Amino acid sequence: MKQKTFNHSHFPSLGKRIVVYLVLILGPCGGLFFLWMARQQEAFVIKQLRHQALGIYHYIVLAREWISSHGGIYLREGDKYRLITPSIFTREIALFARKRQPYAVKIAALDSKNPEHQPDEFESSAIKMMQSGQKRELWKLVNVKKKILFRYAAPLIFENDCAKCHQNLPKYNICGCISISFPATSLFKEVARNKNYYFIYLFASLGIVLMLLIILLKRAVSDLSLAYDDLRRMEKFKSDFFSNITHDLKTPITAIKGASDILAKKLRDEEYGPYIEILKRNVTRLSSMVRDLLDCARLESGELELNKEQLDLAEVVEDAVLMVQPLAWENQIEIEYDPLEEPYYVVADRGRIEQAVSNLLTNAIKFSDKGSKVIVSLAYKGDQVVMSVEDFGPGIPQGEQDMVFKKFYRRSREKKSDGLGLGLAIARGVVEAHGGKIWISQPDHQGVIMNISLPVAKNA
Repeated sequence: MKQKTFNHSHFPSLGKRIVVYLVLILGPCGGLFFLWMARQQEAFVIKQLRHQALGIYHYIVLAREWISSHGGIYLREGDKYRLITPSIFTREIALFARKRQPYAVKIAALDSKNPEHQPDEFESSAIKMMQSGQKRELWKLVNVKKKILFRYAAPLIFENDCAKCHQNLPKYNICGCISISFPATSLFKEVARNKNYYFIYLFASLGIVLMLLIILLKRAVSDLSLAYDDLRRMEKFKSDFFSNITHDLKTPITAIKGASDILAKKLRDEEYGPYIEILKRNVTRLSSMVRDLLDCARLESGELELNKEQLDLAEVVEDAVLMVQPLAWENQIEIEYDPLEEPYYVVADRGRIEQAVSNLLTNAIKFSDKGSKVIVSLAYKGDQVVMSVEDFGPGIPQGEQDMVFKKFYRRSREKKSDGLGLGLAIARGVVEAHGGKIWISQPDHQGVIMNISLPVAKNA
């Protein structure tokens, strides 16, 4: 089973995803801008209609006050004269305007006995709201036979000059309203046409911007793809270099190891014995370094072969503990491992997982003070089996915890002669190749806890 490390087929789909994201971002933004522009135009049209109605209202009020200040005016009709009061003036001007302009003007008052002054629903509502002080004016748009009508109402106030004819009404009392209405269909048709123009302009602008961004992104993604290919080739060259050189080193190291074993059997005297032991120890160390380099190269190139099988992780951990026990004795470290009787089944490559666990144990022993201990534990956490290695050493500074799993990284207390700094990097690569995780947690004492989690075997 090989784990693939590089895959640049995602670059074309990356460009498509970016385009989709741009559409999802620019589309709603453009839509919101369109709605805002449409509402602004509608608000402007309504403002103009209101100002127009307000101008008519002030003209009527001013004319009524002028007529009232003169006690009414007389209009000649043939040989006779007819008295024109403010109310009659309002009615006459409304009839006159209706013949020449599409305006309707009306004096409306509550409890009026004159049918001409009786208010409709809109006017009644306007009068009540003005009398209660809620509004000084009221307007609304009404659809009448597929046409839009603008209705406006403002207060009818009887002042001093009106008291001559309306003595029973208190001064400045809002007794009714002046109701004005006129069509607004043409203006709103113009608004609708402008909305269509805005939509076309906005859609075209967004399309142009999107096309430019697509072209730029296409070029950027192409450049990234080329750079990624170059990086991939360099990474493959580096991995091949390490793989080849470490593989080539294994042959002479094996030969040296074999020769040292033969010398150890033949030269057992006191004169050469210590030198033979030094030779054997350093050959073993060099062989371990070469093996680690080769494993790193395989992990990076995605060529690490895993022979997975269902196994009991507790047995694997026990074998790893036995493997590092001599190192623990040498450093006067006690390894505490008391697994439960229940099995912890996972699907994994036994040798590789044992290697990862051994690396964690070796790392814990190396950084523990003499006379201390290392605690190894196993536990189920959901659908994961978690193995923890807890030590009582100096711990790892917060700033180094994200770095210790990188290749060739050395902790602040680590001696330069202690290996290549690949143990934890290999452990992480092996665990992640099995679909697991490796992380650091902080105990309630000085030291550190290294954790490994692996999925529980489904048929366990």
